[in-house]
Amino acid sequence: MKQPFYFLSLIILLSLFIFPSCKSDELEDYLPEPTNNLSGDTLRFISYNVYHFGKNPEYPDGNYEVIANILKDLKPDVVCLQELDSMTTRTNRVYQIKRLAELNFWNFRYASTITSYMGGSYGIGVVTPHSISKSSYFKLTSVDEQRGFLIVEFPKYIMVCTHFGGDEATRKTQAQELTAKIKELYGNTPKPIFLGGDLNSTPLSDTMKELYRNWILISGQENTLPGGNKCIDYLLMLNQGNKYKVLESKVVGSSAYGNMQVESDHYPVMVTIIIP
Repeated sequence: MKQPFYFLSLIILLSLFIFPSCKSDELEDYLPEPTNNLSGDTLRFISYNVYHFGKNPEYPDGNYEVIANILKDLKPDVVCLQELDSMTTRTNRVYQIKRLAELNFWNFRYASTITSYMGGSYGIGVVTPHSISKSSYFKLTSVDEQRGFLIVEFPKYIMVCTHFGGDEATRKTQAQELTAKIKELYGNTPKPIFLGGDLNSTPLSDTMKELYRNWILISGQENTLPGGNKCIDYLLMLNQGNKYKVLESKVVGSSAYGNMQVESDHYPVMVTIIIP
Protein backbone atom coordinates (compact mmCIF):
# COMPACT_ATOMS: atom_id res chain seq x y z
CA MET A 1 0.00 0.00 0.00
CA LYS A 2 3.00 2.36 0.47
CA GLN A 3 4.11 2.11 -3.18
CA PRO A 4 1.39 4.38 -4.73
CA PHE A 5 2.08 7.05 -2.11
CA TYR A 6 5.81 6.84 -2.86
CA PHE A 7 5.28 7.31 -6.60
CA LEU A 8 2.79 10.17 -6.02
CA SER A 9 5.29 11.97 -3.82
CA LEU A 10 8.00 11.48 -6.46
CA ILE A 11 5.75 12.92 -9.19
CA ILE A 12 4.94 15.99 -7.05
CA LEU A 13 8.62 16.55 -6.31
CA LEU A 14 9.59 16.31 -9.99
CA SER A 15 6.80 18.70 -10.97
CA LEU A 16 8.37 21.42 -8.85
CA PHE A 17 11.40 21.31 -11.13
CA ILE A 18 9.56 20.85 -14.40
CA PHE A 19 6.87 23.49 -13.74
CA PRO A 20 8.53 26.13 -11.57
CA SER A 21 6.55 28.90 -9.86
CA CYS A 22 6.13 32.14 -11.83
CA LYS A 23 7.77 33.97 -8.94
CA SER A 24 11.51 33.49 -9.24
CA ASP A 25 13.73 33.36 -6.16
CA GLU A 26 16.53 34.67 -8.38
CA LEU A 27 14.64 37.94 -8.77
CA GLU A 28 14.72 38.51 -5.01
CA ASP A 29 18.45 39.20 -5.27
CA TYR A 30 17.64 42.43 -7.13
CA LEU A 31 14.97 43.80 -4.80
CA PRO A 32 15.79 45.91 -1.71
CA GLU A 33 13.52 45.56 1.30
CA PRO A 34 10.77 48.18 1.65
CA THR A 35 10.47 50.35 4.75
CA ASN A 36 8.02 48.98 7.32
CA ASN A 37 5.75 51.10 9.53
CA LEU A 38 5.96 54.00 7.07
CA SER A 39 3.45 56.85 7.05
CA GLY A 40 3.04 59.54 4.43
CA ASP A 41 1.29 60.01 1.09
CA THR A 42 -0.53 57.03 -0.40
CA LEU A 43 -0.25 57.01 -4.17
CA ARG A 44 -1.71 54.75 -6.84
CA PHE A 45 0.06 54.31 -10.17
CA ILE A 46 -1.06 52.40 -13.27
CA SER A 47 0.68 51.43 -16.50
CA TYR A 48 -1.60 50.41 -19.37
CA ASN A 49 -0.94 49.67 -23.03
CA VAL A 50 -4.33 50.57 -24.54
CA TYR A 51 -3.80 49.30 -28.14
CA HIS A 52 -4.95 52.66 -29.58
CA PHE A 53 -8.41 51.99 -28.07
CA GLY A 54 -9.04 49.64 -30.97
CA LYS A 55 -9.07 46.10 -29.59
CA ASN A 56 -12.71 45.63 -28.59
CA PRO A 57 -14.80 44.95 -31.75
CA GLU A 58 -17.94 46.23 -30.02
CA TYR A 59 -16.50 49.74 -30.27
CA PRO A 60 -15.29 50.27 -33.85
CA ASP A 61 -14.81 54.00 -33.15
CA GLY A 62 -12.76 53.34 -30.03
CA ASN A 63 -13.54 52.14 -26.50
CA TYR A 64 -12.66 55.50 -24.93
CA GLU A 65 -15.56 55.66 -22.48
CA VAL A 66 -15.06 52.05 -21.37
CA ILE A 67 -11.37 52.54 -20.58
CA ALA A 68 -12.07 55.94 -19.01
CA ASN A 69 -14.55 54.32 -16.64
CA ILE A 70 -12.23 51.40 -15.88
CA LEU A 71 -9.44 53.80 -14.96
CA LYS A 72 -11.64 56.22 -13.04
CA ASP A 73 -12.97 53.35 -10.92
CA LEU A 74 -9.40 52.43 -9.93
CA LYS A 75 -8.84 55.95 -8.53
CA PRO A 76 -5.27 56.40 -9.77
CA ASP A 77 -2.94 59.32 -9.14
CA VAL A 78 -1.04 58.74 -12.39
CA VAL A 79 -1.64 56.49 -15.40
CA CYS A 80 1.15 55.76 -17.91
CA LEU A 81 -0.27 54.90 -21.35
CA GLN A 82 1.30 53.23 -24.37
CA GLU A 83 0.18 52.84 -28.00
CA LEU A 84 -1.71 56.08 -28.43
CA ASP A 85 -2.79 57.52 -31.77
CA SER A 86 -3.03 61.24 -32.31
CA MET A 87 -5.05 62.52 -35.26
CA THR A 88 -4.38 59.42 -37.40
CA THR A 89 -6.63 58.25 -40.21
CA ARG A 90 -7.07 54.80 -38.68
CA THR A 91 -8.69 56.29 -35.54
CA ASN A 92 -10.79 58.99 -37.21
CA ARG A 93 -8.43 61.88 -36.45
CA VAL A 94 -9.03 61.65 -32.72
CA TYR A 95 -6.43 63.05 -30.30
CA GLN A 96 -6.84 59.96 -28.18
CA ILE A 97 -5.20 60.93 -24.91
CA LYS A 98 -7.09 64.23 -24.90
CA ARG A 99 -10.37 62.39 -25.47
CA LEU A 100 -9.63 60.04 -22.56
CA ALA A 101 -8.54 62.85 -20.24
CA GLU A 102 -11.61 64.95 -21.01
CA LEU A 103 -13.95 62.08 -20.17
CA ASN A 104 -12.54 61.98 -16.62
CA PHE A 105 -11.74 65.70 -16.31
CA TRP A 106 -8.05 64.82 -15.96
CA ASN A 107 -4.85 66.50 -17.05
CA PHE A 108 -2.54 64.87 -19.59
CA ARG A 109 0.78 64.97 -21.37
CA TYR A 110 1.49 63.28 -24.71
CA ALA A 111 4.74 62.51 -26.54
CA SER A 112 4.92 61.47 -30.19
CA THR A 113 7.44 58.68 -30.55
CA ILE A 114 6.57 58.37 -34.24
CA THR A 115 5.92 61.92 -35.41
CA SER A 116 4.54 61.02 -38.83
CA TYR A 117 2.14 58.08 -38.71
CA MET A 118 -1.05 57.53 -40.75
CA GLY A 119 -1.59 61.24 -41.17
CA GLY A 120 -0.95 61.96 -37.49
CA SER A 121 1.37 60.61 -34.83
CA TYR A 122 1.77 57.67 -32.45
CA GLY A 123 3.20 57.61 -28.97
CA ILE A 124 2.95 57.47 -25.20
CA GLY A 125 1.35 59.62 -22.54
CA VAL A 126 0.32 60.24 -18.97
CA VAL A 127 -3.09 61.12 -17.54
CA THR A 128 -3.69 62.29 -13.99
CA PRO A 129 -6.36 63.96 -11.84
CA HIS A 130 -3.62 66.18 -10.39
CA SER A 131 -1.82 69.29 -11.59
CA ILE A 132 1.36 68.71 -13.59
CA SER A 133 4.42 70.83 -12.84
CA LYS A 134 6.25 70.23 -16.14
CA SER A 135 7.16 67.53 -18.64
CA SER A 136 9.85 66.60 -21.16
CA TYR A 137 10.50 63.93 -23.77
CA PHE A 138 13.67 62.14 -24.92
CA LYS A 139 14.32 59.70 -27.75
CA LEU A 140 15.91 56.28 -27.29
CA THR A 141 18.09 54.21 -29.61
CA SER A 142 15.65 52.29 -31.81
CA VAL A 143 15.85 49.65 -34.54
CA ASP A 144 12.20 48.93 -35.37
CA GLU A 145 10.10 51.98 -34.65
CA GLN A 146 11.24 55.07 -32.79
CA ARG A 147 11.03 54.72 -29.02
CA GLY A 148 11.41 57.26 -26.23
CA PHE A 149 10.39 58.22 -22.72
CA LEU A 150 8.18 60.95 -21.28
CA ILE A 151 9.02 62.57 -17.94
CA VAL A 152 6.14 64.16 -16.03
CA GLU A 153 6.93 66.07 -12.85
CA PHE A 154 4.60 66.53 -9.88
CA PRO A 155 5.23 68.54 -6.71
CA LYS A 156 6.28 65.50 -4.63
CA TYR A 157 7.41 62.90 -7.19
CA ILE A 158 8.34 62.28 -10.82
CA MET A 159 6.83 59.75 -13.24
CA VAL A 160 8.58 58.39 -16.32
CA CYS A 161 6.52 56.64 -19.02
CA THR A 162 8.02 54.50 -21.78
CA HIS A 163 7.48 51.69 -24.26
CA PHE A 164 10.59 49.66 -25.07
CA GLY A 165 10.92 47.82 -28.37
CA GLY A 166 13.33 46.11 -30.69
CA ASP A 167 15.32 43.03 -29.84
CA GLU A 168 16.71 42.22 -26.40
CA ALA A 169 20.03 43.94 -27.03
CA THR A 170 18.26 47.13 -28.12
CA ARG A 171 15.93 47.08 -25.13
CA LYS A 172 18.92 46.70 -22.81
CA THR A 173 20.49 49.74 -24.48
CA GLN A 174 17.23 51.64 -24.06
CA ALA A 175 17.21 50.78 -20.35
CA GLN A 176 20.77 52.06 -20.00
CA GLU A 177 20.02 55.29 -21.88
CA LEU A 178 16.85 56.02 -19.94
CA THR A 179 18.52 55.44 -16.58
CA ALA A 180 21.55 57.54 -17.47
CA LYS A 181 19.39 60.48 -18.56
CA ILE A 182 17.20 60.33 -15.46
CA LYS A 183 20.30 60.31 -13.25
CA GLU A 184 21.80 63.19 -15.21
CA LEU A 185 18.66 65.29 -14.84
CA TYR A 186 17.59 64.33 -11.33
CA GLY A 187 20.66 62.95 -9.60
CA ASN A 188 20.28 65.39 -6.71
CA THR A 189 16.50 65.49 -6.35
CA PRO A 190 14.93 64.35 -3.08
CA LYS A 191 11.76 63.41 -4.99
CA PRO A 192 11.09 59.71 -5.60
CA ILE A 193 11.17 58.83 -9.30
CA PHE A 194 8.90 56.17 -10.77
CA LEU A 195 8.92 54.37 -14.12
CA GLY A 196 5.89 52.81 -15.77
CA GLY A 197 5.69 51.10 -19.10
CA ASP A 198 5.36 48.23 -21.50
CA LEU A 199 8.97 47.08 -21.48
CA ASN A 200 8.47 44.07 -23.78
CA SER A 201 10.76 42.11 -21.44
CA THR A 202 10.18 39.27 -18.99
CA PRO A 203 11.26 39.64 -15.33
CA LEU A 204 14.64 37.89 -15.67
CA SER A 205 15.56 39.18 -19.11
CA ASP A 206 18.80 41.05 -19.68
CA THR A 207 16.80 44.26 -20.03
CA MET A 208 15.14 43.91 -16.65
CA LYS A 209 18.39 42.86 -14.97
CA GLU A 210 19.91 46.03 -16.35
CA LEU A 211 17.09 48.06 -14.83
CA TYR A 212 17.38 46.27 -11.47
CA ARG A 213 20.87 47.71 -11.14
CA ASN A 214 19.25 51.10 -10.51
CA TRP A 215 15.50 50.58 -10.20
CA ILE A 216 13.35 48.77 -7.63
CA LEU A 217 10.55 46.61 -9.02
CA ILE A 218 7.37 47.64 -7.17
CA SER A 219 4.86 45.82 -9.39
CA GLY A 220 4.56 42.04 -9.55
CA GLN A 221 5.57 39.33 -11.98
CA GLU A 222 2.12 38.07 -12.93
CA ASN A 223 0.99 37.65 -16.52
CA THR A 224 0.05 41.02 -18.03
CA LEU A 225 -1.39 39.79 -21.35
CA PRO A 226 -4.97 38.53 -21.86
CA GLY A 227 -4.62 34.95 -23.04
CA GLY A 228 -0.87 35.11 -22.44
CA ASN A 229 1.53 33.72 -19.89
CA LYS A 230 4.21 36.35 -19.32
CA CYS A 231 4.84 39.64 -17.58
CA ILE A 232 6.08 42.51 -19.75
CA ASP A 233 4.41 45.56 -18.13
CA TYR A 234 5.91 47.11 -15.01
CA LEU A 235 6.11 49.86 -12.44
CA LEU A 236 9.49 50.60 -10.83
CA MET A 237 11.09 53.18 -8.52
CA LEU A 238 14.59 54.60 -8.89
CA ASN A 239 16.78 53.22 -6.12
CA GLN A 240 18.19 56.40 -4.61
CA GLY A 241 17.51 55.77 -0.93
CA ASN A 242 13.90 56.96 -0.79
CA LYS A 243 11.74 55.26 1.81
CA TYR A 244 8.66 53.48 0.50
CA LYS A 245 6.12 50.80 1.29
CA VAL A 246 4.03 48.93 -1.29
CA LEU A 247 0.50 48.42 -0.01
CA GLU A 248 -0.84 46.62 -3.07
CA SER A 249 0.47 45.40 -6.41
CA LYS A 250 -1.86 43.77 -8.91
CA VAL A 251 -2.68 43.11 -12.53
CA VAL A 252 -6.20 44.37 -13.19
CA GLY A 253 -7.81 41.35 -14.81
CA SER A 254 -11.44 42.24 -14.20
CA SER A 255 -13.63 45.34 -13.97
CA ALA A 256 -17.30 46.13 -13.54
CA TYR A 257 -16.91 48.65 -16.37
CA GLY A 258 -15.47 46.50 -19.14
CA ASN A 259 -14.28 43.11 -20.31
CA MET A 260 -10.56 43.19 -19.57
CA GLN A 261 -9.98 40.24 -21.89
CA VAL A 262 -10.86 42.32 -24.94
CA GLU A 263 -10.46 46.01 -24.05
CA SER A 264 -6.75 45.81 -25.00
CA ASP A 265 -4.08 43.19 -25.62
CA HIS A 266 -2.58 44.12 -22.23
CA TYR A 267 -3.94 44.33 -18.72
CA PRO A 268 -3.38 47.44 -16.60
CA VAL A 269 -0.68 47.01 -13.96
CA MET A 270 -1.40 48.86 -10.70
CA VAL A 271 0.60 49.66 -7.57
CA THR A 272 -0.48 51.45 -4.39
CA ILE A 273 2.53 52.78 -2.51
CA ILE A 274 3.30 54.99 0.51
CA ILE A 275 6.05 57.59 0.27
CA PRO A 276 6.91 59.94 3.17
